[in-house]
Amino acid sequence: MNTLEIVEIIGLGVVVAANPLPVMGQLALVTRDGGRPTALGFASGWAGTVLLVLGLLATGMAAVIGALFGFEADGERRAGAEGGSWVPLVLGVALVVLGVLSWVRKPRATPSPLMKTLDALTPAKAVAVGAGMALFKPKTIAALLAASAIIGAEGRPLLSSVILVLLVTAVGSLGVVAPLVLAVTGGPRIGGGLRTAQRTLERHSSRITGGLVIAVGLVVLAFGLAEPPW
Repeated sequence: MNTLEIVEIIGLGVVVAANPLPVMGQLALVTRDGGRPTALGFASGWAGTVLLVLGLLATGMAAVIGALFGFEADGERRAGAEGGSWVPLVLGVALVVLGVLSWVRKPRATPSPLMKTLDALTPAKAVAVGAGMALFKPKTIAALLAASAIIGAEGRPLLSSVILVLLVTAVGSLGVVAPLVLAVTGGPRIGGGLRTAQRTLERHSSRITGGLVIAVGLVVLAFGLAEPPW
């Protein structure tokens, strides 16, 4: 597990987290009277689903990529095997393109139906909604697939794989966990700041998400160019 892999993994976690709709939903819940138990259920469903799906994908990818790209079970590359060094370049370019597409997308003109749905949720149902929202976006699935490929690519030790899975889950869940943590630990005064954050995100969600993903893509691309495959 080297620095480049950690940067790639964190970048993919950011892509998972860069989903403004559930973040806005959490901000609305934690600033609503009695909404924190529902917010906890929503965050639990989200984080648990990312953890479970990524763990299963990484387990499968370890065998598949080992066969395709020439890695033995102990992580040593078989003689004559090539490839793998293009991953950060391809991933960096893909993230930049994804960020640009998000940047130019027009924000939603009307409130999302999810916001009304969250108002009627019980904490138990919020777990299911959070689980579904975690995999709602195709870019989230793509990010988890890419992360699982990195985690399973070199037949790394189990502890290293577990750490990377937990890292993606932690970073990918920041958007739904951070509002809840701030609301619980910040006291009454934090409520105004969270409401302001919700309004700002509603107005500029595309630009915020796009800028964040572009920044991560450029960092990953820079690391890849520092050790070019050619």
